[in-house]
Amino acid sequence: MVALNVTGRPDAAPAGAWAGAAVEAKGSAMALAKSSLRRVLLSRRAGLTAQEILVAAVAVAGRLLSLPEVAAAPAVALYVGFAGELDLGLVFKELKGQGKGTVLPRFNAAAGGYELVPVDDLSADTVVGHYGIREPAAGRPALGTEDRQSARLLWLVPGVAFDAAGNRLGRGRGYYDRLLAGCRGCRIGIAYDWQLVESVPADAHDVRMDVVVTDRRLVRCPPGRAGVASQPVDGAA
Repeated sequence: MVALNVTGRPDAAPAGAWAGAAVEAKGSAMALAKSSLRRVLLSRRAGLTAQEILVAAVAVAGRLLSLPEVAAAPAVALYVGFAGELDLGLVFKELKGQGKGTVLPRFNAAAGGYELVPVDDLSADTVVGHYGIREPAAGRPALGTEDRQSARLLWLVPGVAFDAAGNRLGRGRGYYDRLLAGCRGCRIGIAYDWQLVESVPADAHDVRMDVVVTDRRLVRCPPGRAGVASQPVDGAA
């Protein structure tokens, strides 16, 4: 049986082809929007002075350590600041003083992604690793999937941008989204206040945050709907 060309045009594309083209165009637009926002914010972060980073890090540490979620967590996944990211050294030190477990990401070349590794000392237990970022030294055992996905593990997550809905923009490689996949612990995004933008372009696979903490405010992100950003602290622009 010969299929009819309902458009009357001999060169008309099948409906499925149009649908595929629309999905591809949407994906391209999303990638372009992410790339544009990432470029602008990374440029701004690259211009920060050491003093600006330190002042913001102290403010974030105070806000983080006052959170009930952090107080209740027996273990916390942190990161080592890189290329102007907010440093969590003060937070790490306080958590260890409270007797909490602390883990850091380490690149696993064989797996092509990151794993979490327990550390007790940021200097003694880490080395300069993949992408020039300090990470747990080779030979230290990594967490298994069950421990990584446990609700008892709280996450402090870096990012290039966040919004009040909890959407996060990373560096574009998807490493943290894969690391966070299936995890049930509270996810807290860490950012400078100017990294909290009105809307972050997000795909279905992008992992949302439960809370975003900046040097000027705290944002709780209700699941399934857009969150509402809190007001800046007194004197903040």
